Amino acid sequence: MTRKLVVKTTESAVVLYTGNNLGNSEIMRGVQLRDYLGLCLETQGPPDSIHHPHLSVFNSASRG
Repeated sequence: MTRKLVVKTTESAVVLYTGNNLGNSEIMRGVQLRDYLGLCLETQGPPDSIHHPHLSVFNSASRG
C-alpha cells in the first residue's frame, strides 16, 4: 500500500511537530494522550526568519 500526501502552499517551509511531550496529560476522542502519539505538519516561513533580515524574502509579513 502506497500513501501520498500532497500539500499546496504559498509558504516556503514546513515545520514538523511530533508530540514528543504529550505525556499522559489528557484524553482526546477517548484515547489517553502519550508521547509520540501523532504528528502535525505546519506550513510557514522559516522559523525565526523575522529576526534574520537575509531571510526577509521568506517572511510572510514582508510579502504584503
